[in-house]
This record gives sequence, structure tokens and C-alpha cells, in this order.
Amino acid sequence: MIHCILYSDSPKDINEVQERISDADILIVNTYPLSPKELQFASHLKLVCVFGTGYDFIDTEYLKQNNILVCNA
Repeated sequence: MIHCILYSDSPKDINEVQERISDADILIVNTYPLSPKELQFASHLKLVCVFGTGYDFIDTEYLKQNNILVCNA
């Protein structure tokens, strides 16, 4: 079964980030920065998809080291 949650706003703090991404397999983001500080909570993460161009606001080295793909949509 596919379960999708859409948030229309950015998380207010690190606790809300943790709550939102802790069970995620895929994140679709726009410009919200993702560093190891945030990504550490996503233990199931397989893919980060950026809705737009570029992904310089995402720690791609962290993703690479953890075998997590990144792409643009």
C-alpha cells in the first residue's frame, strides 16, 4: 500500500522535521534545506526528489554515503 502525506508548509522546528520524515521512504521537497541534522531522522529514506531545478540546498554527499538517491522532477 502506498501512503502519501502532503504538507503545504515547511516544518517549524527540528522536532517537526523528525515527526514528518522518520517513516519516509521518499521525500519530495522544493527548497527546504536537508542537512545531516535533518536527514538523520529518515532511517527508511531511499530517494529525495526535488520539485524544481538543482539541489544545492541538500547535502548530496550525506545521501551518497547512505545510498540514498537524489533527483529533480
